[in-house]
Amino acid sequence: MPLIQAENLTKVYRQNIKQPGLKGALRSLVKTEWAEKTAVDHISFTMEEGESLACIGENGAGKSTLIKMLVGILNPTSGSVKVYDGNPMHHHEAYLRKIGVIFGQKTNLWFDIPVIESYRAIQVLYKLDNNLFEKNMKMVTDLLELEPILHAPARRLSLGQRMKADIGLIFLHSPKILYLDEPTIGLDINVKFAIRKFIRKMNQENGISVLLTSHDLDDIEQISDNALVLSKGKIFYHGSLSELKSNYATTRLITVKGG
Repeated sequence: MPLIQAENLTKVYRQNIKQPGLKGALRSLVKTEWAEKTAVDHISFTMEEGESLACIGENGAGKSTLIKMLVGILNPTSGSVKVYDGNPMHHHEAYLRKIGVIFGQKTNLWFDIPVIESYRAIQVLYKLDNNLFEKNMKMVTDLLELEPILHAPARRLSLGQRMKADIGLIFLHSPKILYLDEPTIGLDINVKFAIRKFIRKMNQENGISVLLTSHDLDDIEQISDNALVLSKGKIFYHGSLSELKSNYATTRLITVKGG
């Protein structure tokens, strides 16, 4: 049984059309006009447990909408999606204990308290026993080099420090699958490298499944083995990342530096 199974998954948004100016505003009060936008258009795919899958596509391709349906934030307009053989919308509490989620630069940390207190709040929220919490706490602190920032409020951290702390936080309850939507956006190269290395290690050594969206090709290459390419809400490609590169990457850039 696949970990994720989507069948003709579709999400359509209704958008209120407003004409410019006072006349347009008054007109919308009398008669509301709507337009439909299909963000995800009848896509079907599977993802196996332990897989690391990159969801690739241009802005507006439907990547974030897809992740939100997999997490259970959005309900599909039609079609179906199963994760762990259940609907994410219908068995939410048990499901949330199995997943870790990062949405770009939206932090899960409490801004005005030290990072360590946000971590301890997760222990209470997920009812983690002390042994598991301390084990995971030591793991993320060591691998992500978080010790210098544990006692600083999140609002005083740089973007890179905060993102590493966020990555550490979602591992404290031992998730089985990670949904990472642009996890390294805006970060410097050293922080990106540390986050990629950590996520890849968790995937390869601990068997944690990863579904990643990113516009950074280094993220995709260093974290994922397989790719799901979306374009205008439809699947353009689903298969191995190496095959995607060999079939579609026809241009190479070679940089020569003089001595």
